[in-house]
Amino acid sequence: MNLNRLASIVAAIAMLSLAAGCGDKIEVYKAPKEKVAAAAPETAPPSGEPPPMPSIKWAALPEGWAEASGSAMRVANFTIKGTDGKQGAEMAVLPIPESSGLAETSLVSMWRQQLGMGEATQEELAKMTQPMEAGGATGKLYDIANGANESGDRILVGVVPDKGWMWFFKLSGRNVVVESQRETFTNFVKGIEFVPPQPRAPKPSAPATAGGGSSGRPQWKTPDHWEDLGAGMMQMAKYKADGEGGSTEISVSRLGGAAGGVAPNVNRWRGQLGLSSLGTAEANASAKPMGVPTGDAKLVDLAGDSKSMLVIMVSQGGATWFFKSMGPKAAVERERTAFVKFVRSVQYN
Repeated sequence: MNLNRLASIVAAIAMLSLAAGCGDKIEVYKAPKEKVAAAAPETAPPSGEPPPMPSIKWAALPEGWAEASGSAMRVANFTIKGTDGKQGAEMAVLPIPESSGLAETSLVSMWRQQLGMGEATQEELAKMTQPMEAGGATGKLYDIANGANESGDRILVGVVPDKGWMWFFKLSGRNVVVESQRETFTNFVKGIEFVPPQPRAPKPSAPATAGGGSSGRPQWKTPDHWEDLGAGMMQMAKYKADGEGGSTEISVSRLGGAAGGVAPNVNRWRGQLGLSSLGTAEANASAKPMGVPTGDAKLVDLAGDSKSMLVIMVSQGGATWFFKSMGPKAAVERERTAFVKFVRSVQYN
């Protein structure tokens, strides 16, 4: 499977998993460890759904750590300052159902790709892996570094199973900061506790409003000729536009905070089109400022050998919205005006 496609699937499953509880309230507790919540009665999950997801709690944050807003994918998110007082790393907590069937080795390859590295050999995998604990469960810690110098990037990812879920504790940022936080990170994760989930609530039946307005979804106006394909695994909405030159697919998704930054996303999209990665400065410069009624927006315009892509990133309400049009060059260009008009019509909740 193409690694860029895999990255999308991983994000999709993480987002889907948080919605799969059909009414479960997903909470993150910050409480002393001795205050353990009583176990809730277990109920069998509906066919095809992951089991109810536990919540997590921790006693206290390490010095220099600050809690940041989460997202549909992240149930907890922290920023970490370097010795210069600036943010040098980020730690995110992401749950994925074990039933997703994703191989950890494939995930490692995806994380390596984020740092501009190739797939790992079995020997490299063995060197970068060691045991890690969280909530009394034992998993693995992957150490992925792009160069040993201080200005390079590094990712530490702890993968720990618990009651049908794989919990990902991902520390990423500047090499020197991540390395200095290694012991603090592993000790913090070891002290996290999994709180048994509450029983599933009945699925509410609330029809979605046309053009947006369903839970968590903004209002927008779509062109009449766009076909609504419904929400995708990782998309809040998805459309198809047919016409001369072929079909283009338009999707809408939302991630918390800066969603990893402009440059990593630009290079991920370039990879989807078979284009080589750019340096950070060049990748950031390729995202052009664009005016929208609310929030700051950037437009990324990419063209591969046979396909093109337009992505508009909008910062709004502590999150980043991604509006993406991808398909044959002629089709994407045909829909350019309608696509931009669509993005500018969005009224965020």
